[in-house]
Amino acid sequence: MVIAAAAAAWAVFVANDAEPDSPCSITVSGHNEGPINANCEEFTDEVSSGTLREARDAARKYADVPPPRSGPSPFLIAGAPHGLKVRTSGTVDGVQIGAVINQSVVWGECQTRTDFDPDRTDNTGAAWLRIKWGTNQPNAQVGFSEPSGKYSGWVYMGFTVPAGHNGAVRSC
Repeated sequence: MVIAAAAAAWAVFVANDAEPDSPCSITVSGHNEGPINANCEEFTDEVSSGTLREARDAARKYADVPPPRSGPSPFLIAGAPHGLKVRTSGTVDGVQIGAVINQSVVWGECQTRTDFDPDRTDNTGAAWLRIKWGTNQPNAQVGFSEPSGKYSGWVYMGFTVPAGHNGAVRSC
């Protein structure tokens, strides 16, 4: 049981001490691009050193703000002090294609549920967010998600918080 839990955690987390850039200043085309970017900046500044619970509590004020109608939506990585792996899929067969550090923003396209729940200690279940990513090649390098990313990657949603919107992105 302990070995399985450790293996599941390894499938999701990665260690790195790099600092994130200012991610919310990237322009996203879509209906709400102005408010979403401003809300994202405000939100990430507010929770920059908080816990996952604090970030989720702070995000509640955006419950009535829908994500952009087109283009990806910003999500904050929170509660992952060793970072979060980006994978080729949200399944057990997914391969690591990079990593994002805690408190960075990823740009989510859609979400889905699979049979792979890497953290059975939370209430998230097997929920995965497809993000814009810069590569599809296996690696453990820390990178940053950008709305213009050429490829897609997947991150476990247990450590993502909608940044400036309600998180209701479409299903994949």
